[in-house]
Amino acid sequence: MTETYSGLDSLNTRIDSAETEIINIKGGSTEVPNATNAKTFGSITSITENYTTKGTENEVILADATSAAITITITTATNIILIIKKVDDSANAIDIVPDSGTIDGATSLSLTTQYEVVRIVCDGTNWWKI
Repeated sequence: MTETYSGLDSLNTRIDSAETEIINIKGGSTEVPNATNAKTFGSITSITENYTTKGTENEVILADATSAAITITITTATNIILIIKKVDDSANAIDIVPDSGTIDGATSLSLTTQYEVVRIVCDGTNWWKI
């Protein structure tokens, strides 16, 4: 079946209708999220020395250990997600140490190669790689 629509408004209406039908077919909600109700991730922080996370928001940490090894102390807090990336190619490590609890059962975690990244989430007691 071929349908012809004239004008941009008619085309947009048909596209909106098709998107709703697709969502319904997949068993989802017909409400489509938009930018005004999306939660922001948090902050992006570039570091070159020891650092302690905020513990109040999700963070992306870009760590440059060119000058010396870096220790990142992660503050234990419920429902916090951290993404930590080693951005330099030096032999200096990025050591990630929780202020309490563990990371997947270990007392610390090290990033040792350039562009190595870890994503961790805290359940309020321990951190888990995701």
